[in-house]
Amino acid sequence: MKVSHEQLEAKLGSASANLPPLIWVAGNEPLLVIESGDLVRNTARKLGYSERTVINVDRYTKASDIQGAAGSMSLFAEQRLVELRLPAGRFNKDLGELLVELLPTLGDDTRFLITSEQLEKTVTQASWFNQIDKLSWQVSVYALKRSQLPQWLNDRLMRQGQTADKPLLEWLSDKVEGNLLAAQQEVRKLALLCEKGKLDPLQVQQVVLNVARFDSFSVIDSAVAGDAQRALRGLEGLKAEGEALPLIVWAYSEAARALYKMCQAKNKGQNPAALTMQLRLFGPREALFVNACQRLSLAQCATILNLVAGADRLAKGISDSPAPNRTRITDPWEILSAAACLMAGKQDFAIAA
Repeated sequence: MKVSHEQLEAKLGSASANLPPLIWVAGNEPLLVIESGDLVRNTARKLGYSERTVINVDRYTKASDIQGAAGSMSLFAEQRLVELRLPAGRFNKDLGELLVELLPTLGDDTRFLITSEQLEKTVTQASWFNQIDKLSWQVSVYALKRSQLPQWLNDRLMRQGQTADKPLLEWLSDKVEGNLLAAQQEVRKLALLCEKGKLDPLQVQQVVLNVARFDSFSVIDSAVAGDAQRALRGLEGLKAEGEALPLIVWAYSEAARALYKMCQAKNKGQNPAALTMQLRLFGPREALFVNACQRLSLAQCATILNLVAGADRLAKGISDSPAPNRTRITDPWEILSAAACLMAGKQDFAIAA
């Protein structure tokens, strides 16, 4: 059974008598995965599962290790929680089939908790996983969107008796975006260094560090979504962190080609959305690119492609001297900034001729 991260606490509260045989917490936001796991552990402890066995699953883990942990007798507790920690969103088929056999036979004295990264489709579409799903709670933890961050920060501040107005929450969000663990640390720091009640913006600005983290795809998605300011801020962050330029250029190239092909289809009277699967645009990115395609012209997409090609040449140490379809901009980061602005539909951005 699927349970969202937001529903988990209430769901555990209603499970006052017992827990399902397995709770599987999976996601790519470490802080929220940790907190979800803690909720399960605390509830299990209150229900009498006072012994805890932790197994870090790797290629050397055998089915007998898990079977032994679930079936061994304990000298110290009548009930136990067996926790399996997966380094990635993969799971050995043999271990999965073991759980299919093991879970229906578990007595009330043993419960399983699995924590992992977001599960791959090869796992969630496997027959053994579907059988496990009937006997377990599958808790999916997703990274917070930028639009959700101010409310998340507000909730955390209210827990420690502090409040902040909307502009300050937006400012805080910019400083901690993409790094929720650091965001939690900054919120706790405010509890220690600032008085309870409404926070003073000047004092907060002196206390909070700029710990925002970006990756290439989040920066590109900001540009495709039309948020040029956020895309440029993300590029500056990647540059400051020393992110490998060829990897960023590759990500930009993939996005630029996708936009160009979708605009080509639009000009031919075809539905651009029909290309999203072929272009490997899934989930929220599908709608982002379809909407951007409606906003951009084919000529603009061609310009973006030429800009990214120029950044690629410079990243590889090839001179980008003036020539047809080339740019005289000599800094590849500046070229990527120009491409981001054009993706965002910032028409007044002047490209050096």
